[in-house]
Amino acid sequence: AVDSVCSLGVGRAVAYALLPEAQGWADPTQYQSWMDSVSAALPHIASLLDLVDAASEDKARLQVRWSKLRLLHAFVRDVGSPLQLPPALVTAFARQVDGCDVGGLELLRAVTSRLVEVHRGMLTQAIGLPEEFLCPITTDRMVDPVMTVDGHTYERSAIEHWFERGHRTSPKTNMPLASTALRPNTALKARLDATVDCDLGRFFEAVVLDFIFADGQGMSRGTLPLPLLTAVTSLVAGGAAGASTVVAEEHAPFLQAILPGEAGRIAILRELLRMPRGEQVAAVRAELDRELAASVRAMGCLDTSLGVVVVTVLEEDHRLCRPKDVAVAALATAAPASVLGFLEEVAKARCALATLAGDLCTEAGAASPSAVEEASALLVADAPMQRSMRMYLLKQIDRSRGASYLRSVLQAPPLSLAGWVRDWKASGDLGFVRFLGHNKLPRMKPLGAVAGFPVVQGILGAFLAGGGVSELEASLEATRGAVGPRKLLGALVAGLFP
Repeated sequence: AVDSVCSLGVGRAVAYALLPEAQGWADPTQYQSWMDSVSAALPHIASLLDLVDAASEDKARLQVRWSKLRLLHAFVRDVGSPLQLPPALVTAFARQVDGCDVGGLELLRAVTSRLVEVHRGMLTQAIGLPEEFLCPITTDRMVDPVMTVDGHTYERSAIEHWFERGHRTSPKTNMPLASTALRPNTALKARLDATVDCDLGRFFEAVVLDFIFADGQGMSRGTLPLPLLTAVTSLVAGGAAGASTVVAEEHAPFLQAILPGEAGRIAILRELLRMPRGEQVAAVRAELDRELAASVRAMGCLDTSLGVVVVTVLEEDHRLCRPKDVAVAALATAAPASVLGFLEEVAKARCALATLAGDLCTEAGAASPSAVEEASALLVADAPMQRSMRMYLLKQIDRSRGASYLRSVLQAPPLSLAGWVRDWKASGDLGFVRFLGHNKLPRMKPLGAVAGFPVVQGILGAFLAGGGVSELEASLEATRGAVGPRKLLGALVAGLFP
C-alpha cells in the first residue's frame, strides 16, 4: 500500500511539474529541453505505475493524465517545434486538452479546431515556415532549391517545368532571363535540411489512432461513444456531417488540409470497422454507407476515391474468400440499395480472383478446371462489373509473372476452355486482345477507305523521300483531276495519319 501511495504521489508530482503551463517558456527554442524531459520521464512513470493495483481509480486517473501529457509532447514535437508556434498557443492547447476526456468527442474538437487554426496561420504566413522556404511557383516547402541567373530561388522541378513549357522569363518578376542556367542554393538547402517538415494530417492520424482509439493506460475502445465514432468516420470520408460536428461552419473549408492522406484514412477506417462492440461497428457502417452514397451521387459512378479506400480496407477482412462466398446477384445490381454492401461484395470477389490468380501463377498450375469454373460466376457477361473483374484477374497474373506467362496461361487449359474467355476473345475487346500480345492487335487502317487515300499516301511518301515540290504539285494536280478537289482535300487530311 505504501508503494502504491508513493508511486502515485511521485507520478502526480512529475506530471504537474511537466505541464506546459508550468514551464514559463519565453520562446519556441525552449521546447526541446521540455520534450527531452518528458521522454526521459515516461519509462520511469510506467515502472512506477506497475507497482499500483490495476483496479485503483487513482491509477486510472494518473494514466489518463500521462496520456494527455504524451499527446501534448506529440503536438509540440510534430507541430509546435517545426512551425515555431508561440508558447501562448501551445499552452492554450494544453488547457483545452486538460478539460477533455481522452476518448471523447471534445478532444477531437479541440485537436481539429487547433490544427485548423494552425493551418489558417500557415496560409496567411502569420505562423509557420519563413517565406524564403516556399517556392514562388508551387508555394510549397522547397526540397531542392536552385537559383536562376537573376538571383531568385525556386524548387528545381518547378522551374525546370517552367522552362520546358517554353517560358524564358522570370516567374517572379516576369522579366526576360539571360539564360536558363540553374545553380543550387546551398545556403538555403542547409537551412531547409536543419528544419523539420510539418504534416498536420500525420499528427491528426496519430491523435486518433494512438490516443482517442487507445486501449489500456486508463482508456478502453469499448467505451468510445457512438457520436465520436460517427464523427471520425465522416471526417475521414470527407463528409460535411463530420465537419459540422467538430469545427465552426466558417472553418470547414480549411478542414481537408489537416486530414490524413489515403494511407492514414485507410488506417483509421480499418480501426473503426474493428471496434469491439457490435453497436459501435453498426454506427460506423451506417455513417460510412451514407458518405459513400453521397460520393456516388456527386461523382455519378461507384468508382470514387472514397470507394477505393473502403474496398482496400474491406479486402483485408476477406483475404480467404472463395467465389462461393460472394453474393453474385448483388454484383449484378446496377443501383445497389447499400453502396457499402455492394463494395463489400466487390472486395470479396477481388480477393477470390486474387486467390485464383495466385493458383494460376504457381509452377505446377495449381488452379483446377473446377476452380476456374467456380470463379466464372464472377465473370459472366450480364454483370455490370464483369469487364473490370476480368481485367483485375488478368492484371494480377501479369503483375506476378509477366505478360509472356499471362499469354501462355490464356492459351492453355483450364483458362482457354472457360466460356467467358472464349466469349471475351470473340468480342474483339482491345483491352483483352492486348494481353494476348502485340501481334494479335488488329492492323487495319481505318482511313484507308477514304477515296484517294492510297494514292495520296504514296505521293506524300515520295515527297518526304525526295523533297521535290514541283513533283508533289504535279502529282496532286493529276490526282485532283481523277478524284475531284473535295475528295483530294479529304485524302490529304487522311494522309497526315500514316
